[in-house]
Amino acid sequence: MVDGAAEASAEDERCSAASSEAAVGKRYIETLEGMLGGGEDSRQEALIAASTLLGSLALSRAVDDEDLSREILASARVALRHQHT
Repeated sequence: MVDGAAEASAEDERCSAASSEAAVGKRYIETLEGMLGGGEDSRQEALIAASTLLGSLALSRAVDDEDLSREILASARVALRHQHT
């Protein structure tokens, strides 16, 4: 029975952490949206920027080639600089 209680507690902690991460992600997108002027296209631009930032970071960390990692981050930087011009 103790094992069941421990499993339930661990599950509650995982759900709580996921909920916190979701809230942070939502605030991050809303902050980007405001930084982009809050206009008609700002939400879409914020979603693209967040996806590009997080995706390029994850991908650059996943590869085992340092040059490729730098290239991924540099490409994302260039794409984001040109996105909102």
